[in-house]
Amino acid sequence: MPLSRLFYRKCLTDLSRSIQTYSRRGVSKRGIPKNEHAIIYTGRTQPLPLDAELPQRAGEEGMLQSIRVRASNGGTLDVMSRINFGKIYTVEHNVKVFDFGQVHTESERRLHNQFMLVLHRRMQSSAQTMNTSQPIPEDEEDEDEHEESEEEYEDSGEE
Repeated sequence: MPLSRLFYRKCLTDLSRSIQTYSRRGVSKRGIPKNEHAIIYTGRTQPLPLDAELPQRAGEEGMLQSIRVRASNGGTLDVMSRINFGKIYTVEHNVKVFDFGQVHTESERRLHNQFMLVLHRRMQSSAQTMNTSQPIPEDEEDEDEHEESEEEYEDSGEE
């Protein structure tokens, strides 16, 4: 099954995940959540992460399990390729895309489970943020300004 069509095959659009090398630094680059990424590779041997991609401090989660891809037409992925489960692109059916290959059978379930894990984490995080946010107090000055502008409009005789 093509990578972009793994999920939601019967929808009008396909969801694709971002694959990047992050300037050949992988997830060692500052600000990139390691626990939303996995190594994605072609071939039989899974590349090893850089030392800087491993958890660096207590409590930091590492990358998810690697995903293997069978490339079409002899293509290969860079050894620093990382799939970002936290960044989703919608691809319309009428858009031409390059068919790079398919997720290897041994990685299909893992790809799905890891995508769902990251999605679930993000939804929980969003729900917590919404529950802890404080209502924005109304500014009385804004209401007064609004009333003045209505009065000015009425005084001008315009409708």
